[in-house]
Amino acid sequence: MQGRIPEDILNSQSKGYQAADWYEAIGQCLPEVSETISGLKRDGINRFLDLEQLESSMEEWPLGEWKQPGKNERRFRIKMLRGLSAGAFAQKTESSNR
Repeated sequence: MQGRIPEDILNSQSKGYQAADWYEAIGQCLPEVSETISGLKRDGINRFLDLEQLESSMEEWPLGEWKQPGKNERRFRIKMLRGLSAGAFAQKTESSNR
């Protein structure tokens, strides 16, 4: 690759980012996210998770404000998406234990 790729790219130690456009996909399915949160509430998953915080994050989704995705990453990618994942797991576990 030497001579074909610039040295700074060839010798770069940085890593890629999987699903870097995650916010675009989630932004397109906000109604489904809302339905999921409603289902979690209905099933009593609020005993385990702060569903009001998840709902607040979904309602405050920054439409068109993703020029710097890292700015909102903690709240939306980490907290909200992991919260939804944990809620889905709790919901499945609760229903299979009945």
